[in-house]
Amino acid sequence: MSLVSVSGYAKLHGVSKGAAQKWQTRGLLRFRDGKVDVEASDQMLAHAGVGRFADAATKQRRTATSSRSQVAAPVAVFSAAIADGLEDAAAQGDEDAKNVLDFMAGLAEGRAVDLITAQTMKENGLAAVRIIEARKRAGEVIEFADAEAIVFEMFRRQRDAWMNFPSKVGPLIAADLGVSPERVLEVLTAHVHQQLTDLGEPIDPLGETRPTAADRQKGSDPAAKA
Repeated sequence: MSLVSVSGYAKLHGVSKGAAQKWQTRGLLRFRDGKVDVEASDQMLAHAGVGRFADAATKQRRTATSSRSQVAAPVAVFSAAIADGLEDAAAQGDEDAKNVLDFMAGLAEGRAVDLITAQTMKENGLAAVRIIEARKRAGEVIEFADAEAIVFEMFRRQRDAWMNFPSKVGPLIAADLGVSPERVLEVLTAHVHQQLTDLGEPIDPLGETRPTAADRQKGSDPAAKA
């Protein structure tokens, strides 16, 4: 059995002490006599797929070990996601979130709570999960990633519409003013493009490069090249 400090354990995984402290908050570190139990903590990190166990090859080997580890892995990852949300809420002054984080940190260090407190927190957590599931089934809430994709698509369509604006209205403006359509189109295009440049490119929530109208007009669609 190897026992090290939190900072020492962070070095073993090539991360900062702050990252290791986050693992502690998520309940992924196991302690003995105030020190991190390296072997036990490594097992928790392997299930969660973090630290030096994050590479795809290790994840693939882990899924073939046993049915128990296959069940534990998604649970650990789900718990980590919950912890991230709790940390954000606690930073905004949510006392309940702070209490839950303290509870999780205490368990990670081997400090148990009474049965009534543990049962109450468990039932409250299950109730919250059921409420969220019911609202999803009722269509009141959607996945955050879906919402991001929808908003991105809305703004991209607006941007594409503006890209086509000069060619649609340029000839009409030229006819009203009795001037050259080519000159009007040139001026309009320059100003519209500059305005869109000032606004910036739309940000893809999935982290992918998506073609704009200008890309498609130039035949430089990244997806088409791929």
